[in-house]
Amino acid sequence: MGNSLLIENEDLKDKIVLEVGSGRGDTTRKLIKILSKKQGLKLIVSDISDRNFQELQDEFSSINLQTQYLCSSAQDLSGIEFNSVDFIVCNYTLCAVNSQPCAALLALKRFYEVLIPSGKLFIEEEYPVFHTTSFPFKLWSEKWMLIKSLLILSGNNPFNEIAPEILVQLCNLIGFTNMFWSNQTSFLTSSEVTEFLQNRLEVLVKYLSNENLKTGYLESARKWQSKIQKDKGMEVPYYRLSAQKI
Repeated sequence: MGNSLLIENEDLKDKIVLEVGSGRGDTTRKLIKILSKKQGLKLIVSDISDRNFQELQDEFSSINLQTQYLCSSAQDLSGIEFNSVDFIVCNYTLCAVNSQPCAALLALKRFYEVLIPSGKLFIEEEYPVFHTTSFPFKLWSEKWMLIKSLLILSGNNPFNEIAPEILVQLCNLIGFTNMFWSNQTSFLTSSEVTEFLQNRLEVLVKYLSNENLKTGYLESARKWQSKIQKDKGMEVPYYRLSAQKI
């Protein structure tokens, strides 16, 4: 969510970087901007869906950077050999992986397997909603409560964010060391967040058979959007964590 990435401070020459969970490519674009300035480097872009791969390939076709695209889950990372990756970047992905109970732990285990000894893992995640429901994050928590409850009612698994203290314990359990994390905040404009919510709502309300529920959710979203437009955006709490394979 921040403009910088923790990996920027590392020696990246002749290294292999794996991005887990590229999604729409927000972090991918930042990585390519950083890595294309280095020599002998390879970027592996992975996601459970390949629907955005072609767009990214076309956008960066003229960039001199060895890039591989891999359609695979974070728990699997099919084809990535043990002890073969120098750095892993995983931004806003563990919450989606963790929508399946215990899947995040399996993903962390797989990260450890593919990293070389001394390899590093960088994670960026939003906080769990229950951690921050008061000002200045009230609008942020209201957004996620709307989306998460609607996901459940429509028969989908909601994203399940992990508190940084718990994530440190999970990493320690697997064998990672030198773990550090820090609180961060970012301000998103009203146009950035309303489009996200509106797109989610349009898809999810279609799964509801109860018309009163549909009306209620759409009205709640309308009121939330009015608050966001009045405040011209919202504060978002997130954290950054780094860990190293021994």
